[in-house]
Amino acid sequence: RFDLAADLGRGGAIAGSGEVRGDTATLALSTKNLNLAGLVSRMRETKLAGRANITASSAKQSVKAELREQDITLRFVANRVGERIDVPEFRAAARGGEAHGNARIAMTQQRPFSAEATFARFDPAAWGRFPAGSVNGTASAKGTLTGPQVDLRIAIRDSRLYDAPLSAQGTLALAGERLRQADLEASVGGNRIFARGAFGAPKDTLALRIDAPRLGVFDKRMRGIVKGTAQASGTWRAPSVRFDVTGADLAHVDYGRIKTLDAKGTIAWNVAGPLEVNASARGIVASDWQLRSAALWVQGTRAAHSIALEASGVEAGATNVCGLAPEDVL
Repeated sequence: RFDLAADLGRGGAIAGSGEVRGDTATLALSTKNLNLAGLVSRMRETKLAGRANITASSAKQSVKAELREQDITLRFVANRVGERIDVPEFRAAARGGEAHGNARIAMTQQRPFSAEATFARFDPAAWGRFPAGSVNGTASAKGTLTGPQVDLRIAIRDSRLYDAPLSAQGTLALAGERLRQADLEASVGGNRIFARGAFGAPKDTLALRIDAPRLGVFDKRMRGIVKGTAQASGTWRAPSVRFDVTGADLAHVDYGRIKTLDAKGTIAWNVAGPLEVNASARGIVASDWQLRSAALWVQGTRAAHSIALEASGVEAGATNVCGLAPEDVL
């Protein structure tokens, strides 16, 4: 028989005892003050209490753990027999919402795995400094850890995030460092984003589209409309992006406003790749100056390029940056 203790600093402390009988070892761990914020800074302050029981023999190894504090419950069960690991249950619940699911993996050469998760009124803000919401839906993944090769599917419905309606659905397929296929769309408060295509191989193109008429959903100090498209190609180490973006009635309480914005161009991370930007804006107002219009041209490569800037209608002493009080911004 043996005892053990672990001091996790701000994360709390774990204590326990175990024993070995024949080829079977058992270990019982407990905690009264596990602090998630001490383990991950963005998580909420907690004093979770609970136990974890571990049993290991030549035939089977198992873990069963549960932690609780007021509205929080964390539960995890896992078993290994031979080369197969099953997680028949994991659950994270707080403030009336939860995520639960199961997973499995085989410890063979390719490490094949699968996992499924269900969300019911799941509130990210219940766990720390994350956007408030109520997420309902499912997510699943399968593939191999060797490679890796992953097929991911998500379906989020009847949900809210940033105090606005949320929906998301689609699939992703990863093969090593290549995004083999993407077909995703998401909407938050009427702001929509789409991603379709592939990325990472020589002939791949990932097409992105954004239609965001209500920027204030993400930050109540902002307002305005942004629409645009982008096509990404190349690799993760040397990507290239061609973009075309427009904006109208853009404003931020702290910085100012822009009546219209148009920007298009190509940016490559490769030193010898193109760096081309053509951008123009009208009706620019800051706290103590304003411009009737401004334009920017960048031409060349990352290693060697020229920049031209033009502005007209310079005035000083502008006031009422956004024309709205902070509480009036969407």
